[in-house]
Amino acid sequence: MARASQSYPESKLAIAGSAWSYIVEDMEGFPLAWRVSGAGKPLLFLHGFGTTSASWMRCAEEIPGEYYKILLDLPGHSRLGGTVPATGAFDSCVATIVAFLSQIDLPQCVVAAHSFGGFLLLRALLASRMRPAGLILADVPAFPQQAPKVVNFFASRLRSSLLLSALPPELIAWIGEREVFYSTNKIPAELVKEYADSLRTPATVTSLQRIATDLGYEATNASAIALESLSTPTLILWGDHDRLVPVESGRKLHQSLPCSELYIFPYVGHAPQEEAPVETAALIQTFLERVYQG
Repeated sequence: MARASQSYPESKLAIAGSAWSYIVEDMEGFPLAWRVSGAGKPLLFLHGFGTTSASWMRCAEEIPGEYYKILLDLPGHSRLGGTVPATGAFDSCVATIVAFLSQIDLPQCVVAAHSFGGFLLLRALLASRMRPAGLILADVPAFPQQAPKVVNFFASRLRSSLLLSALPPELIAWIGEREVFYSTNKIPAELVKEYADSLRTPATVTSLQRIATDLGYEATNASAIALESLSTPTLILWGDHDRLVPVESGRKLHQSLPCSELYIFPYVGHAPQEEAPVETAALIQTFLERVYQG
């Protein structure tokens, strides 16, 4: 496999003094990228639909301790080029995640996943029977529901293409974050720019449209995931004002996972790691200590 490692150019996304590298590798014939920092036990972060690995960066920076932090850009979400298949886009994403998980020391790894990233992760774990040391699931749609607005937006390929060609990507990205955040005054400008930059890549837009088409079907028609077979220690995080995946889904997920605990953030929307990164990091740190010391 071809691999290249380089300093990530957008260092303003990281807290001063931290060191992140950007790794690119061909995975299942698809260019995949991730940011890494630190050394120690692996700690993997998966972001949600339409965002990038920057979604977790502010939170990841706040987690102390010696961890090898891996922030993965999901298939079709980076600016590397390459598109997911026109048919079977969702299954292709699952296969790519399985391939990536097989290359890390998963039994020693805790995986934190948000929204669509968590949905992919659960499917990948159940398809492969691989198990991490622990799971952190933030606002993950694990049960059939109506597809969120952002998924419907990209699933309508003509409409999304027209709007993306007519409106500044920053505006599209900000509208997306407005749906995610409870307090819109907390939306970080650097995240809006990061997500807008990815929307400037035609291959990324095409991939998002293809994934959204499959994801809309998965969200509304797919049967519930067989969660009872997952006995991995799990921390479930949820915003009490999540407009995309209702908090009732978080409670149901907690009831379905035998070794889980649930924390509901007050006055937080769909992405605790973005809207409340310090509080989210503190909860994750406590969970990590229990997992690795237990």
